[in-house]
Amino acid sequence: MTDKRRIRGGHLLARALHEKGVDHVFTLAGGFCNPALEGFMECQMPVINCPHEQIAGHLADGHTRLTRKPAVCLVGPEGFANASPGIWPTGTRA
Repeated sequence: MTDKRRIRGGHLLARALHEKGVDHVFTLAGGFCNPALEGFMECQMPVINCPHEQIAGHLADGHTRLTRKPAVCLVGPEGFANASPGIWPTGTRA
Protein backbone atom coordinates (compact mmCIF):
# COMPACT_ATOMS: atom_id res chain seq x y z
CA MET A 1 0.00 0.00 0.00
CA THR A 2 1.48 3.34 -1.02
CA ASP A 3 1.12 6.62 0.80
CA LYS A 4 -0.55 9.17 -1.50
CA ARG A 5 1.26 12.02 0.26
CA ARG A 6 4.67 10.83 -0.90
CA ILE A 7 6.14 12.43 -3.99
CA ARG A 8 9.16 11.01 -5.78
CA GLY A 9 12.15 13.23 -6.57
CA GLY A 10 11.56 12.90 -10.31
CA HIS A 11 8.11 14.42 -9.94
CA LEU A 12 9.54 17.33 -7.97
CA LEU A 13 12.20 17.86 -10.65
CA ALA A 14 9.62 17.81 -13.45
CA ARG A 15 7.32 20.23 -11.66
CA ALA A 16 10.16 22.65 -10.92
CA LEU A 17 11.36 22.61 -14.54
CA HIS A 18 7.80 22.99 -15.82
CA GLU A 19 7.29 26.04 -13.58
CA LYS A 20 10.47 27.57 -15.04
CA GLY A 21 9.11 27.27 -18.56
CA VAL A 22 10.92 24.14 -19.74
CA ASP A 23 8.77 22.36 -22.29
CA HIS A 24 11.18 19.81 -23.83
CA VAL A 25 13.65 17.34 -22.37
CA PHE A 26 16.37 15.65 -24.41
CA THR A 27 17.83 12.50 -22.86
CA LEU A 28 18.90 8.91 -23.16
CA ALA A 29 16.08 6.92 -21.62
CA GLY A 30 17.33 4.48 -19.07
CA GLY A 31 17.31 3.37 -15.48
CA PHE A 32 19.09 6.44 -14.12
CA CYS A 33 16.32 8.81 -15.15
CA ASN A 34 13.16 6.68 -14.86
CA PRO A 35 11.80 8.64 -11.86
CA ALA A 36 12.30 11.91 -13.78
CA LEU A 37 10.68 10.43 -16.89
CA GLU A 38 7.62 9.54 -14.82
CA GLY A 39 7.47 13.13 -13.57
CA PHE A 40 7.81 14.54 -17.09
CA MET A 41 4.97 12.32 -18.21
CA GLU A 42 2.83 13.59 -15.33
CA CYS A 43 3.56 17.20 -16.35
CA GLN A 44 2.96 16.34 -20.03
CA MET A 45 6.45 17.48 -21.00
CA PRO A 46 7.72 15.93 -24.26
CA VAL A 47 10.82 13.79 -23.82
CA ILE A 48 12.99 13.24 -26.89
CA ASN A 49 14.98 10.02 -26.60
CA CYS A 50 18.41 10.43 -28.20
CA PRO A 51 20.94 7.75 -29.22
CA HIS A 52 23.92 9.56 -27.66
CA GLU A 53 24.61 12.20 -25.01
CA GLN A 54 26.25 14.56 -27.50
CA ILE A 55 23.15 14.51 -29.69
CA ALA A 56 20.97 15.26 -26.66
CA GLY A 57 23.16 18.25 -25.80
CA HIS A 58 23.12 19.66 -29.32
CA LEU A 59 19.36 19.16 -29.70
CA ALA A 60 18.68 20.93 -26.39
CA ASP A 61 20.96 23.79 -27.47
CA GLY A 62 19.33 24.06 -30.90
CA HIS A 63 15.82 23.92 -29.47
CA THR A 64 16.63 26.72 -27.04
CA ARG A 65 18.19 28.88 -29.74
CA LEU A 66 15.22 28.44 -32.10
CA THR A 67 12.38 28.80 -29.62
CA ARG A 68 14.05 31.10 -27.06
CA LYS A 69 12.63 28.80 -24.37
CA PRO A 70 14.74 26.76 -21.96
CA ALA A 71 15.27 23.07 -22.69
CA VAL A 72 16.93 20.34 -20.65
CA CYS A 73 19.64 17.88 -21.59
CA LEU A 74 19.36 15.08 -19.03
CA VAL A 75 22.33 12.69 -18.97
CA GLY A 76 23.94 10.53 -16.33
CA PRO A 77 27.27 11.33 -14.71
CA GLU A 78 29.11 8.91 -16.98
CA GLY A 79 27.83 10.73 -20.08
CA PHE A 80 28.29 14.33 -18.97
CA ALA A 81 31.56 14.80 -20.85
CA ASN A 82 29.87 13.56 -24.02
CA ALA A 83 27.07 16.13 -23.66
CA SER A 84 29.34 19.08 -22.90
CA PRO A 85 30.01 20.11 -26.57
CA GLY A 86 26.31 20.91 -26.90
CA ILE A 87 26.16 22.65 -23.56
CA TRP A 88 29.17 24.90 -24.19
CA PRO A 89 29.11 25.61 -27.92
CA THR A 90 32.15 26.86 -29.77
CA GLY A 91 32.90 30.50 -29.08
CA THR A 92 31.75 30.53 -25.46
CA ARG A 93 33.72 29.97 -22.31
CA ALA A 94 32.71 27.85 -19.36
